[in-house]
Amino acid sequence: MRRRFWLLTLTIGMGCGTFDAYNAAESPSVDGGLVDGAASVDATASIRGDGATDAADNGDAGTTDAMPSADAAGDAGGTTRRILFMTRGTFNGNLGGVASASGVCNGLAADAGLEPPSGFFSVLLPNTPDAGTDYSLALDAVYYRADGVRIGTRAQLAQASFTGLPTDGGLAFDERGLPVSDGKAVWTGVNADLSLSAANCGQWSLGTNMAVGHVGVPTDNGAWASAPGDVNCDALVHLYCFQTH
Repeated sequence: MRRRFWLLTLTIGMGCGTFDAYNAAESPSVDGGLVDGAASVDATASIRGDGATDAADNGDAGTTDAMPSADAAGDAGGTTRRILFMTRGTFNGNLGGVASASGVCNGLAADAGLEPPSGFFSVLLPNTPDAGTDYSLALDAVYYRADGVRIGTRAQLAQASFTGLPTDGGLAFDERGLPVSDGKAVWTGVNADLSLSAANCGQWSLGTNMAVGHVGVPTDNGAWASAPGDVNCDALVHLYCFQTH
């Protein structure tokens, strides 16, 4: 799990825009694709967001006011409709563990009126229980953004060649269905097939540049859960929040 740690600044051009794990003012210089020298963040700090309030209209009239029910029927075939959203706030790798990060997701879901709020979890994990709780995407569900736009099933999302992300911003939408346009990454800790990665900021308890975590690019079909390389755990990036069973 330990290795020589480097900070990877990811800048990926795509149809939905440009992805950068940092704001321009925070981005260190690039040398051969690997960078170092990121600003340090207190490793003992608790979960915190960046306080962003840039809630722009998503351009789809009426969709943000009528939130899809978490228990509404999904696609044909007896599947269940579930919600997946990205936090507007950003966090370093010291999330207090998966359970604490999921508490953030539950709070956001409850504030937005998504039901049931207790069913939202964060930090993607494989389809096996972790500490007695299965935090993986539901096998029998179809996932939608909070604005009602279809994302896909777990099987579709676990395909490395998946090309079905919405073209108007991918997964970069918050719990109210509003776009998040800062271009930052998302902590995931999983590979493209949703199997567990060893890069998880010490089980999401470290917020320093001496550990790394795996991230995804919310606007990239092939890298939404797993971008090339890892990011130092003092980086401030987003979380995915998703309903399970």
